[in-house]
Amino acid sequence: MGFTRYLWQDEPFADVQWSRIVSAFGFLYEEMPETTEPFGGFMSEEPLTLDDGDGGEPICDNAQIVFNGADSPGEVFYLERSTIGFFHFKTARRPYDLMVGATLLAAKFIAPGAITIDADGGEEAVAPVEAFFEHVCRLHPEILEWRDSYA
Repeated sequence: MGFTRYLWQDEPFADVQWSRIVSAFGFLYEEMPETTEPFGGFMSEEPLTLDDGDGGEPICDNAQIVFNGADSPGEVFYLERSTIGFFHFKTARRPYDLMVGATLLAAKFIAPGAITIDADGGEEAVAPVEAFFEHVCRLHPEILEWRDSYA
């Protein structure tokens, strides 16, 4: 089953933007559900677990965010602070797609001028990601203060 999320990164993230994206990913990871079922995600009966693509912990540092589905791997997701270009992540709707979409949505929310995001599947692909991101924002409202405060 084909399913892809898309990223166009037009400019590197500024220091403050990247710091906030890293923090947002930390909140997403902290609040990540055991399955995608609570948010209407794909393959909702499968566990939602992440690794770095090699069996270690997801990578989230000053240069990049990197992860894959640990129990149901697909294409490794990576978001880099300073790489410009077009990227695609073939998640095949595996459970980790929820985190791929939410991480991209958080980055777009924090740095709206730096990236453009899209996905196959229209509203069916967007709704679970938005529901999860909104849930995390309710638990960590500081995320909502990070948009448009970058000068």
